[in-house]
Amino acid sequence: MTEQQIHNREVLRKIFELIFRPLDALLTPGKLILCADSRMRQCYPVICAWMADYFENIHLHSIKQPHCPVSEALKSSFGEGNSSSWQLRDYRLYFQKMILATQGDETERREARQSLEDRAVGTSEGVFWNMKCISPMTIILPDILHTVYLGMHKHLMHWVTSFLEQHSRINKFNQLWAMMPPYPGFARFNKPYSQVTHWSGTEMKALGRVIVPVFAATLLNPSASQRFSFTEALLCVKNLVYSHLRAQYRYHTEATIECMENYLEEFHHHKDVFSRFRASKSTKQVLEALKKQLTLEKQEERESDPAWNILSADAKHRCIDEDETQIDSEIAQHLVDESDFNFVKMHLLDHFSDHICQLGNLWNVSSELPEKAMMDLTQAYWQSNHHEAALQILRTKAPKEVFQYRELNANAAKQRHDDDMPLTKAPIKWMMKNPRPELKTLDDLAAWCAMPKWELQNHIVWCFKRFADFTDYIDHDQNFSCLNNAKHIPYKAVAIPVTSIHCDEQAVHMVCCTGSTRWRKHKPPRNDTVLLWMGTSPDSHFKSNAGGIPAQLKCLFIVKDAELSVNGLLSLVQTFATGPVRQTACMVIDEERHQPPMQPLHDGSYCRKPLVGVGTPDIVPISAIEGAVHLLPLTPQPDSSWWYLSNTINLNAFNLFYM
Repeated sequence: MTEQQIHNREVLRKIFELIFRPLDALLTPGKLILCADSRMRQCYPVICAWMADYFENIHLHSIKQPHCPVSEALKSSFGEGNSSSWQLRDYRLYFQKMILATQGDETERREARQSLEDRAVGTSEGVFWNMKCISPMTIILPDILHTVYLGMHKHLMHWVTSFLEQHSRINKFNQLWAMMPPYPGFARFNKPYSQVTHWSGTEMKALGRVIVPVFAATLLNPSASQRFSFTEALLCVKNLVYSHLRAQYRYHTEATIECMENYLEEFHHHKDVFSRFRASKSTKQVLEALKKQLTLEKQEERESDPAWNILSADAKHRCIDEDETQIDSEIAQHLVDESDFNFVKMHLLDHFSDHICQLGNLWNVSSELPEKAMMDLTQAYWQSNHHEAALQILRTKAPKEVFQYRELNANAAKQRHDDDMPLTKAPIKWMMKNPRPELKTLDDLAAWCAMPKWELQNHIVWCFKRFADFTDYIDHDQNFSCLNNAKHIPYKAVAIPVTSIHCDEQAVHMVCCTGSTRWRKHKPPRNDTVLLWMGTSPDSHFKSNAGGIPAQLKCLFIVKDAELSVNGLLSLVQTFATGPVRQTACMVIDEERHQPPMQPLHDGSYCRKPLVGVGTPDIVPISAIEGAVHLLPLTPQPDSSWWYLSNTINLNAFNLFYM
């Protein structure tokens, strides 16, 4: 470390000491503070955690790169995945050693310096070493943004793409990547993966939600020699993604933490399939030189053999091919032998479970929050004239935050019915969006749905009869034609309330159905896939979907009958056939089937119960839609009828399917 770097760290330490000196003074006596419930309490301020990425942490705590700021694990053990035998860092002890290294006698100074050197501690004092108002056990937090999204996911994608290039499957991966369907809250990728040169943290987070099904579809139908390596690669990717999804839970139990640790352990067990892609640049250069040397030696050996000159051209080509295969095998083995997984972000994953036990969850301690705030400051800076920019930034940012706080207070006031009642959120209701007012009659709706009028009419009638919303509507078949007088208005979207797995909040899935018309000006038609729940117990056919029935939307419409005061929110859907769970990827393959259309009676009417089952069109109430479901094509062909039902697209799907 240069003298200038030491000086900079000392300046930083002094600034932090000046900022937090009042908290140190209040730690013992405490202070009476007015709390949110209007009560005064004696409070003792303690800094629980400091959100920072890896490089900021090692500078703040004076740890040498590339060592761990949480434990004293050796760099050679970073890829082992066992954190129980590592000694946690004691920064109070380091401060005492630092004093001895500067103020003790010769023997004490030498022993203290050696002790700090063995623990990969720098020569300057850490920022928080001598502060009393901190919690030493939790001051360093795992950063999901930089450790997982911008760290492990980038490493993982390098391994995956190199693996696919080795097996000549990268083109199929790129095609499937560009064909990814939309999903609420997920920004789909419009380009093949290989054409993207820069990835942001948000994009890498989205990547982790879809890499497992896309990778699984890419590795379908392996040859006999590829089957073992493909299975190992898929298990490695799956367990890493499952581990970080478990880490994002807001509420944890011993079972969830143990499950997360098991996923991580399985990842370490299968990661050796990617070991040859972990070679450093220097190792690759050495092996390139070795390959040239072995090739030259084989050539000299062949030419020195008297029998070489009498061989035919085909025999010579076979000998050359055999030698090249042998050389490639030796180089591949050298790559595996000279490679390792001993990098710090691999090691930091092992500390996630400890921090969850200490803090309860990792949701509120990710650097995504300060990074987003920094983006707002950066945007405000570029909106200024760059002269006395700090004051202009405050003038830009402060009013926005004031309005946000006022909006939160206004919403809270609407939801609070009584001062003595607890604050509860109003439930979100189903709501249709983007109507087509030019279509009003049953004939118009049948043309929009591309179905015969009487078949559509029969489905609507039996939907009302089957579900409890309008049990007495059209009780007699002679009143079958009364639907002709009702209004039938199609819509392009519907907002579906979805309960979170955390049970204390609701999200909204905006699902779209445009039929054969364009979704946007230059976009193709969009008909989203949803998960239906008919209010019955799961049968054996849909057991792998936890009782839900995957279906594709064909039409969203409202039936309004003013005479009988009926206002039905309905949807025309096409159900999928569901297969068993694929054990390797823990996903379900859904098949698109088309049953033969219903045949009319002899009198030409359809006044009977329609054929409803797998692969048939059906009309259900909007309330039967649980939410959107993410189906990814199994093959890159546009007319593919096989789909993967992804359970990693969000935490709700991950918790519901195949756990």
